[in-house]
Amino acid sequence: MSKLVYPKLSRREIVTILVEAQIIISEQDLLHPNPDLISDLYTRVLTTFYFLPEETRIDLVAKVVDQLTHLQNEHISCEGQVSQWNAEITHYNETKKKELPLVEEVDSRVKELRQTISDLNLEQVNLLGS
Repeated sequence: MSKLVYPKLSRREIVTILVEAQIIISEQDLLHPNPDLISDLYTRVLTTFYFLPEETRIDLVAKVVDQLTHLQNEHISCEGQVSQWNAEITHYNETKKKELPLVEEVDSRVKELRQTISDLNLEQVNLLGS
């Protein structure tokens, strides 16, 4: 299992920086990134920072790209975990289906035995009463 590294900036800090640059995005968007969001965000970041001095532009873009890359990797990792859980659920459901006839048989036998016990108890009461 891979070890996730915490980002250098929190989601809230990323959103704050982007909003200050008039790039509107929410923390919720960063929690659930998708390729279209990433592409759109890259475009808006590059367009917004195009008129800044080159060094500033590069530094700012590098920070945002690093964070977005991290979030995208985290998202991919989470999707892998969800896939693994789905496979486990499928396995348990298949096992449940295979074992259901046995469970039903045991349940039926338990009901029969309870009835037999009840009948025997009634017979014992009748024998003791006579």
